[in-house]
Amino acid sequence: MKERRKRSMVRRFTCSREEYEAMHALARQTTCRSFSEYARKMLMGRPVVVTVRNRSLDELIDVLTGIYADLEGLAARPGWVLKDREEITRVLENISSTLFKIIEQCMPIQN
Repeated sequence: MKERRKRSMVRRFTCSREEYEAMHALARQTTCRSFSEYARKMLMGRPVVVTVRNRSLDELIDVLTGIYADLEGLAARPGWVLKDREEITRVLENISSTLFKIIEQCMPIQN
């Protein structure tokens, strides 16, 4: 495990509300866990990893997750004939495995 250094030095600077919001928006697009981490990396000229989202994939995942949840709710209703319940369960498993395949193929491998 990486040893954490104690940081005791504090540096302040002033900025406008617009600059503040812009800086924090940029920091949120990175893998930095805090704005301080982002600022230190930027000021020291260290690389910052920026995350890029695929909106089409995100929307597809949302739709498929919604369909899955609807089918789960449908399958949980009482009064189904066993054959029908088994068919719904099979469809749920198919959607789940297909969703994971899509995610694996579309998401970049992160090191």
